[in-house]
Amino acid sequence: MTQHVEEFLKPCTYLFKIFGIYSLDINHASRRNTVGVIWSLSILLYSITHSIYGIYGRKVHFKSLLLTITDTMQLYIALVNAAVSTLFLLLMRRKLSFFLQKLSNFDRSFAALDAVANVQKTYKPHVTSLTLMMIVTICCYTWLDVILYVKEFSFVFIGDVMAYCFPFIIALLIIVQFCLMTLLLKRRFFWINRKLVQIEKHLNKKSLVIDPLESKKIIKILEILRHKHDRLCRLSVTLNKVYSLPLLMTTLQNFIIIIVTLFLHVEDSKPLKKDHSRVLYIIFDSMIIIYSCAEIVMMVKACSTTRSEAKLTATILHRFQKTSQDMDHFVEFFSMQLMHSGVEFSACKIFVIDESLLFSMVGAISTYLIIVLQLQLGD
Repeated sequence: MTQHVEEFLKPCTYLFKIFGIYSLDINHASRRNTVGVIWSLSILLYSITHSIYGIYGRKVHFKSLLLTITDTMQLYIALVNAAVSTLFLLLMRRKLSFFLQKLSNFDRSFAALDAVANVQKTYKPHVTSLTLMMIVTICCYTWLDVILYVKEFSFVFIGDVMAYCFPFIIALLIIVQFCLMTLLLKRRFFWINRKLVQIEKHLNKKSLVIDPLESKKIIKILEILRHKHDRLCRLSVTLNKVYSLPLLMTTLQNFIIIIVTLFLHVEDSKPLKKDHSRVLYIIFDSMIIIYSCAEIVMMVKACSTTRSEAKLTATILHRFQKTSQDMDHFVEFFSMQLMHSGVEFSACKIFVIDESLLFSMVGAISTYLIIVLQLQLGD
């Protein structure tokens, strides 16, 4: 008996739900949970208002007004990203529910075609480990921010800490959630490709001409695989619609965080506590940059590997030996479908999420830092 897809994600979905970016019923993702929506809106409203109050009331000053405005602008952009991304996921919760339900249906129907491995037994420990890693990351980031920058515990300073930590947490959880959903698609493309490889090996053992009844049986299996591949390609479009705006906002946020953090570090302008070594601040800044880069790399890697797995189907089909005219015609028909339906993830169709995004961001960040250094040397 196959498990529902949400069963594999349970450890992570609890964490997503705590921070308000997963409003579906954890036990049945097909059910829209009103309590979950209210909880998400409550967490968002409290976190945003408290963060804005902390930014407005804080007494943190940098070396110049420009640097203070730069840091404040970064905080407000991050808060806008957290608010917009959370609200957008709430609006798209029905599409996410549809996506998860269709994947569960795919698993049940595919189990009749091929013996699917016990995915829950295989991947549940990995999801649990990922959840623990996220909890440790969130705790470490919050702890370092508190000990390095909070001078006294008050309502204002808690809001200031929340202004830095809440957007970081939301961006991290959204990227991880998207990557998990994308890798669920990749795994099912892998099942299709594995079945095709089995058919290919079976045909290679046969002579050039196979029995007509066996040929019809194989064609019937290929038709099922063709339909399922097309279904997964359509689900990838649905998934892209659900996360398109959050991915755009989160990528923009990480890009700005990397630039601002490097800029403030180069200017040596962060307000430091007297009893703390500068090494701690360098470690914290490095951690921020590493996490921001890791989120982008993780997003690109998940999209790229899923697209590659979907494209691998065509490569396997082209290796099929010519056995019968009907078989050759169907393989050609399957190949034509693959040419017109592919998997591609983009951020609101502004840019495609693939390896070229990494090169573009590295180039833009390097160019900006070179300009800053030139201005410094000129002064």
